[in-house]
Amino acid sequence: MDTDMDITTRHSRLICPSSPQKRNGGWSTRGCTLSTRATRPLHAEMVLILIVTLVIAQLLLVQWKQRHPKSYNLVTLFQMWVVPLYFTTKLHWWRFLVTWFIFSTVTGLVTFRATRKPLDCTTPRLVYKWFLLLYKLSYTTGIVGYSVVMFTLFGINLIFSYP
Repeated sequence: MDTDMDITTRHSRLICPSSPQKRNGGWSTRGCTLSTRATRPLHAEMVLILIVTLVIAQLLLVQWKQRHPKSYNLVTLFQMWVVPLYFTTKLHWWRFLVTWFIFSTVTGLVTFRATRKPLDCTTPRLVYKWFLLLYKLSYTTGIVGYSVVMFTLFGINLIFSYP
């Protein structure tokens, strides 16, 4: 015997847990879930629209990159630089914001020195050193992060009493 109460409407079914509580002379619907048969095709249609939209957007981006590479590179570079600024400010991640500011300032200085005419004889070494440092930091961060994840998956963090 099923003790759940079913309230069937025209297109949906309200499933309530067993022993519903009476409130103000009527049945309480607190804790009930709505199982709707009518929305299943709608959900499938929404997923299909999402997939089609993503495919069309990707095709448009590829066409934009092929036909206008300078504007594409400029816009994507600008967005890759500004989007982290927006989210870090909105979410109050001040350490990341300070790191972003230092990175932007030093990269701007290196770019400024690299675009001057005549080129100073120490500038190529400066550019190489800066981007080699960035590469080494990124590589080291990736290796450390991967190691931490693998050690956690293998349970080595429990040896050090760290959950």
